Amino acid sequence: MISDEDREFQRVVTEGLVPKIEGSSFCVSLCPDDEVLDAKFCVELGAMIMLDKPIIAIARPGRTLPPKLELIADKIVHADITTDEGQELLHEAIQDMMKEHG
Repeated sequence: MISDEDREFQRVVTEGLVPKIEGSSFCVSLCPDDEVLDAKFCVELGAMIMLDKPIIAIARPGRTLPPKLELIADKIVHADITTDEGQELLHEAIQDMMKEHG
């Protein structure tokens, strides 16, 4: 039996997340810092993959990403996006994706 909480989660994903991803030319994903799985990140990444969206993965400097994520991400930006340098790296990656995917 599906709980009310599970129904609400499904509604949020199908009515909120999925339309936003469908309407995007590409997606930017902030990779979690810790090694513990983040459910929200996993659902968002899975939807990006299932909707065949180009993906920019952002990871802090020195963060090792899972090899499978490295395979599916179109661009990986290792940067501290709270700094000017990190923001510039992200800006360049986004500009490149806009040129490639509109």
